[in-house]
Amino acid sequence: MPIMEFVDALAPRMRATLLAIACVLAASTAVAEEKAKPAAAPSSGFPSKVTAVYDIAWNGLSLGQFSFISTIKGGKYSLVGDASLSAVVFAWRGITKSSGTVAAGVPKPDAYAFTYEGTKSGRLDMRFEGDEITFVKANPPIGTSPGRVPVTRSHLQNVLDPLTAVMAVSSVGGGKVDGTNPCKRRIPIFDGKQRFDLVFSNLRKERLEGANATTAIVCRVKYVPIAGHKMNEETKFMAATNGIEIWMLPVARANLFVPYIVVLPTMWGNAQMTSTSIQMDVPGRGRIALVN
Repeated sequence: MPIMEFVDALAPRMRATLLAIACVLAASTAVAEEKAKPAAAPSSGFPSKVTAVYDIAWNGLSLGQFSFISTIKGGKYSLVGDASLSAVVFAWRGITKSSGTVAAGVPKPDAYAFTYEGTKSGRLDMRFEGDEITFVKANPPIGTSPGRVPVTRSHLQNVLDPLTAVMAVSSVGGGKVDGTNPCKRRIPIFDGKQRFDLVFSNLRKERLEGANATTAIVCRVKYVPIAGHKMNEETKFMAATNGIEIWMLPVARANLFVPYIVVLPTMWGNAQMTSTSIQMDVPGRGRIALVN
């Protein structure tokens, strides 16, 4: 398969899944065990600012990076993600933005935007009111086509955008890390075109060595298409695969789970996203850094 065709097919999946997973890091109030005095968590449950970088690889070949900045002030959050995929004969870039309100660690989106440039370019905008998406505009228009499952109004209710959605993965649901299973979740997402669920289940544990030695809890993630998709070979592959993994690091000090590695099988090989650096500004603690 030509590399440019691969990128055109992979990029939307990477954007909807990998970028969303990366933003879970915005929920982490501490990752590295640093000599800092404990302080009360901010009322939002999130750091005031987070910057993070992931390396994106395909079949072991470094293909690009994803970086983001998260800021929270006065109960409102802003997320900006920047993904770049490149090699000798191609280049693709996607910038994703989401904003909304947050209280007690629960985010509610107000607006979402995604722009991309490569062999194809475009822009998508969404707006939320309450628990419903009330505005969707795509350029070029998505339109309808034979075989595509229609998106109805009910599909736009009680869903989250890709940047906000998987922030919930880090939550312990009012419990504690030691007694919470991070692989028992079902997350409803609408990315402007497709309505799908990500369903988590237990897979195994992996021991990580080095400066951040700990045991990662590896979750299997199933992609469940609901609407807006065509049941073509790619969709069938994604829905059937059991190879999507997220390695979650339990951080008892922060009472949160943090994603470390994301593995995403495709029809043309495995894509993988690995955290390389994280910096967090936490009120009362200053800056906390993790470098892989």
